[in-house]
Amino acid sequence: MKVILFCFLTLLLFVGDFTLYANDQKSESAKPVLKIGVIAPLSGDLDLIGEEMRDATILAVERLKGKTPFDIKILYEDDAFVGQKTNMAALKLIQLDRVDAIISSWDRACIIVAPHAEKAKVIQFSTGWDPTLVNGKRWTLTHGGDYREFARQSVEIMRKQNVKRLAIVGPVTVGDVHTVEAAKKYLKAAGIEVVFNELYPQGIRDFRTYLLKIREAKPDFVWNMNLSPEDEIYFKAARELDLRWPTTGYFWLLSPALYTRIEGAIFPSLWPSQSFTSDYAMRFGYAPKLIDAAICYDIINIMVESANTLYARLGRMPTHEELLAELKRPRPLPNLAVGSGVMNPTGYVETRYALKQIKNGKIVDYVPAE
Repeated sequence: MKVILFCFLTLLLFVGDFTLYANDQKSESAKPVLKIGVIAPLSGDLDLIGEEMRDATILAVERLKGKTPFDIKILYEDDAFVGQKTNMAALKLIQLDRVDAIISSWDRACIIVAPHAEKAKVIQFSTGWDPTLVNGKRWTLTHGGDYREFARQSVEIMRKQNVKRLAIVGPVTVGDVHTVEAAKKYLKAAGIEVVFNELYPQGIRDFRTYLLKIREAKPDFVWNMNLSPEDEIYFKAARELDLRWPTTGYFWLLSPALYTRIEGAIFPSLWPSQSFTSDYAMRFGYAPKLIDAAICYDIINIMVESANTLYARLGRMPTHEELLAELKRPRPLPNLAVGSGVMNPTGYVETRYALKQIKNGKIVDYVPAE
């Protein structure tokens, strides 16, 4: 009798639990859901990128609350900027979480995620700065600037400073290789000779050999395409060797403690708008240090706006095919967190760089001397 009673009570508890689960599922699915996965380095040397991308998505979703007929669900995957982890994160988000779209960070992750996105017909929107990443990839879009414009403006900075002998230093990455290649025609037109151009493997921690080779080449300017933490290591090694050249590069990533090494340096940069920076700082207590936050914020808003447009027209959530077509629809994109832009029909956002300068230990707008 006790056994029967125990089994009966257990059955009641199970039914009760199942009913609660069913009710929870019903309440959660009262509205359709747009599910977006974010693959970003939340750990490792570049964890600041992932943290600011995550915070930007939180800010975007909070600002969109109550403005959509569907819920927005964000799932985060940490890849620590390691290729194998990026690959596993993409498979998990697509096969297990069944996301509608993936936001990936930078060109490297975009290249890894793209085959999975193409096969599963899931949208990938990358923060990569190489517009050619969308070539031959129907399901991939990018918003991160254009390395070709970065190259053009960088060489224009050199030309105006009467550079004649240029050294190029940076890691062997897809973006850097393409940037150097894109710069060649501008360097030739400006009459600038490249006297040193040795891109090194990522992860290097000893720059003395490179710096001594650069010194032997006798440049009058260095195009520094290092990223954190390599740029800090590079400048510290240069200081120890008492080497200093006029320079330009990706200095929005550089530690402010090293600004004294490049006082006066001018560089092209995508830059967050003041309104985005203020909103971000009010929400999280500090201003974003990287452009990735603003770009990620833009991507969330562009995707949600497209889904909203289609829902209003269709009376239902769009299919992946429908959402992709709307995302790629050529149109101006005003009021982006990085200013304004235009959606190119091939799938990348055309945006403009602004010239910045290191002045008195701060990054400020560059104002040409009269």
